[in-house]
Amino acid sequence: MFERKKARNIKLKLKTVHLMAIVSIAIIGLLIYLLLRPQQVVVSADDDPFVGPEKAKATVIEFFDFQCPACRAVEPIVEQARKNYKDRVKFVARDLPITYHQFAQKAAEASECAHEQEKYWEYHDLLMNGSLDIASLKKYAKDLGLDTAQFNECLDSGKYYSETQKDYNDGVSYGVTGTPTFFVNGKKISVKSYADFQAAIESALIS
Repeated sequence: MFERKKARNIKLKLKTVHLMAIVSIAIIGLLIYLLLRPQQVVVSADDDPFVGPEKAKATVIEFFDFQCPACRAVEPIVEQARKNYKDRVKFVARDLPITYHQFAQKAAEASECAHEQEKYWEYHDLLMNGSLDIASLKKYAKDLGLDTAQFNECLDSGKYYSETQKDYNDGVSYGVTGTPTFFVNGKKISVKSYADFQAAIESALIS
């Protein structure tokens, strides 16, 4: 009888250990999922330039740097998305000029000066494909038919320095560590192909 009782106790202990192992595995799995899943944060569009419906169901916010090679490389993908989803998605451009990029800060300020004259996106496209020295920044404004006296005064005075720095500081507060960084409805995503971008946008549109 003692042996049977001992056997039952051993069997019960084994069941307990087995159950604890299952619970532990489940907890570890949940923790891994929580750590690896895209984190959603409240990312403000601020008053930055955008295209698409203001109250769109899906909002894409990009923190970028005009001098950043990766930003320039991914721009055709972003441009394609803006074109394909122009009636359904709000695309917002926010500045994050990298400090060691010689021309990034003034390029960001120049884009805001162009925005002041309602030519942001046309100017943005020129910067993404051209030189960023001061002379070029002013030439692009002239080429687009902007009021060059107003533009040059805006750029030379540093009028929008604080605006671009606000974007930068906001980006850092959202966990942005490099450019380009994209958020779709507050979820940080990696964009390596148009398929990546499309999947994130479609998911936001149906959620």
